[in-house]
Amino acid sequence: MLRRLGLSCYISRCTDPYTNLAFEDWLLKNSDEDSHVLYLWRNRPTINPWKECNLDMMGEKDVWLARRTSGGGTVYHDLGNTNYTVLMPRRSFARDTCAEMVARALQHEDIAAYVNERHDVTVDGLKISGSAYRLTSRRAFHHGTMLIDADLTRLHGCLDSKSRNIRAKGVDSVRSKVANLRDYSWTIDHSSFCNAVVGEFQRTFGRLEEKDMEVWSEGDQGILDKVGKERERITQWQWLFGQTPEFAHSISGEFVWGRVARKNDGGKWRWSRTRRFSYTSCGYRFCGQTTRRPSES
Repeated sequence: MLRRLGLSCYISRCTDPYTNLAFEDWLLKNSDEDSHVLYLWRNRPTINPWKECNLDMMGEKDVWLARRTSGGGTVYHDLGNTNYTVLMPRRSFARDTCAEMVARALQHEDIAAYVNERHDVTVDGLKISGSAYRLTSRRAFHHGTMLIDADLTRLHGCLDSKSRNIRAKGVDSVRSKVANLRDYSWTIDHSSFCNAVVGEFQRTFGRLEEKDMEVWSEGDQGILDKVGKERERITQWQWLFGQTPEFAHSISGEFVWGRVARKNDGGKWRWSRTRRFSYTSCGYRFCGQTTRRPSES
């Protein structure tokens, strides 16, 4: 196996989602524009939103809320789920390159994985890994999540948002039947998956030297110094909730005196309909015309 310049690998032992996401962003902005970088990491129970999240249920189950810069649909992380990020020159980016690399890594572990038409890694038609992407003028990355032994029961209720009437320009999640790798191999775990992916990364892009690999932990001050400002930014309300794609949100309610509907479109609320009723011995009856109120900022 030939050694190729500009290859590196980072493995995080930190399970804080904000630190891990901030480091991914640091790699994108600071790695050499001609390099290929592999980054492997996992988080405590966390959901990357957007609109599918039930925040009340997440609070009850101690599931954290985070938001990745690559966008994409909603995904669930815990210690049974391993994240992989491959950074590369923009000119080298193709959607299936890294997904196929991961599928080959699993095939070396005797798991019959393949990439489907949606660029997901699957086994027996069941999704085991989804992907998201981020592209800049010179760099790109492929971000994937691999279900190894995730506690999928913890998801129950967490992705059943009460805000069903939101229409956003962001990427909607596509519901897929999923499986854990543990359903196909009793020996696969986080460590063996990482080793398999590192091996296939080298077969695909070139040999790594020992100095090209770095394992870091939550208390690594050198890493914290690099990512501190970005970590702080992505924990703030403005990033988690305020800086969203354009959306329209409608709500309505039934009252004894009638029904009210209201719509937020582009950040401005407006009443859409109000019907007025009066009480008679036979119950409530409509006694007025549909009214409309002016938009409110």
